[in-house]
Amino acid sequence: MGKFRPIPERFWEKVDKSGPCWLWTAGLKDGYGQFNPHSRRPITAHRQSWILAHGSIPAGACVLHHCDVRACVNPDHLFLGTRPDNSADMVAKGRSNIGEQHPLSKLTDDSVRAIREMYSEPGGMTQQFIADYYGISRSAVGLIVTRKRWPHVV
Repeated sequence: MGKFRPIPERFWEKVDKSGPCWLWTAGLKDGYGQFNPHSRRPITAHRQSWILAHGSIPAGACVLHHCDVRACVNPDHLFLGTRPDNSADMVAKGRSNIGEQHPLSKLTDDSVRAIREMYSEPGGMTQQFIADYYGISRSAVGLIVTRKRWPHVV
């Protein structure tokens, strides 16, 4: 079996450092660079970049991008976070399919506001009436009016 070249050498030769984001130029999956450190399982390139720059990644930690460029491996653009941090970052940067952005959503932000108003008015409509009107379940209406669903809609 031949001698492996060092991981840093193999890694950095696949990076374009010509701009502020250092872009991965080899294989991508869902926009994220893919790197295979020798015979181990492939790892995302931004995680490998973190390891090369800062050492190991704590168990369960995510490596997130300040720049929001999936192919970027610039260590200065990366930071560690938890899964909830990763989800919050995705929502804050408008990359999630929440609410009316979700392709299967039956409702819009405006219809959610209307549901809450219809239910909260004095002598308001029942959750079942609202559910039938919008073609959703009564439990979905209950979750909307208690803000357990669609909490982002004010």
